[in-house]
Amino acid sequence: MLCPTRNVILPPRLTGVDGAARRVGVEIEFAGLSARDTAHLIAQHLGGEPQMIDEHRYDVVGGKLGPFRAELDSRFVHPEGILGALQDAPPDWLVQLSELVSGTLGHAGAIVIPCEVVGPPVTVDQLPQIDDLIAHLRNAGAQGTDRSVFYAFGVHLNPEIATRDPAWLLAILRAQCLMSPWLRTVMEIDTSRYLTGFAAPFPQLYIDLILQPDYAPDLDVLIADYVTHNPRRDRELDMLPLFAWLDQDRICNALPTEKIGARPTFHYRLPNAALERAAWSVVLEWNRWCLLERIAESPDLIRSLSEAYRNLPSPIDQARWTRQSSEWLAHNFHLLAAHANNRS
Repeated sequence: MLCPTRNVILPPRLTGVDGAARRVGVEIEFAGLSARDTAHLIAQHLGGEPQMIDEHRYDVVGGKLGPFRAELDSRFVHPEGILGALQDAPPDWLVQLSELVSGTLGHAGAIVIPCEVVGPPVTVDQLPQIDDLIAHLRNAGAQGTDRSVFYAFGVHLNPEIATRDPAWLLAILRAQCLMSPWLRTVMEIDTSRYLTGFAAPFPQLYIDLILQPDYAPDLDVLIADYVTHNPRRDRELDMLPLFAWLDQDRICNALPTEKIGARPTFHYRLPNAALERAAWSVVLEWNRWCLLERIAESPDLIRSLSEAYRNLPSPIDQARWTRQSSEWLAHNFHLLAAHANNRS
């Protein structure tokens, strides 16, 4: 039986915009456990004290990796989600009713509403401890994407950016667009996640735009073009939290109804929460992300791959491009390895 990898690949750029070692946040969705039970399991494994926020949301504070949150991932099972549309402070009777309704909805919807664990930013070498936590949850009954057609569950990685340089941010976007069909194939992205649109690919018009060889936007144009083509949160690489951190006013004005938490990270939504697969791990998904970062470090590789993509007949044959991507990776493995830092 294959075992999950614990060999963590370090990113080509080790430090973030603050000069400290880059960190990554991990969010994972699953079924089979309540928020309360999940919080207590986190505390058992990593230390800390569970604190109840509401019936379906708990924080775990004081643990060795930092604070965790365990919650059902729907605003309608939390009282503030039900009361959020009110302009004035609600009367006590309405608060009590919202607590009753949210609690009932949470219990009734637990079959399709995932429990989500949101971890603190950790250093890359701490990611195996997140995998150990996931094994602890799995052993207690946590169920991943493969268990049911209703389980459109994912793992989200939030890698801190290395620089605000728009050329680097564009290179990451280009690498994601070019490698998306290959990644979706090797990850075996679940059909339920396609149907629900939780990790949608970028629209073809946007891909065509950013792969043009003369496309070299400054930060303002990069953000404006992204928002024009991607006015929603469900992209496989969601840039809106980062762009809100870089230019809060622009994002708020352009997308006033979107709930966007500004932070200096990418929000990588593509991977399945594949708890049932013996060789799957968060470290594996992180290592796949690092492949994108290594591709982004080589303008020549990006240029050649973009040219090959643009020369495909329209509409794009995704299966054909996946095969070509595999061949391209095999031919250029030595160059990608050269972009690893000395500690990889």
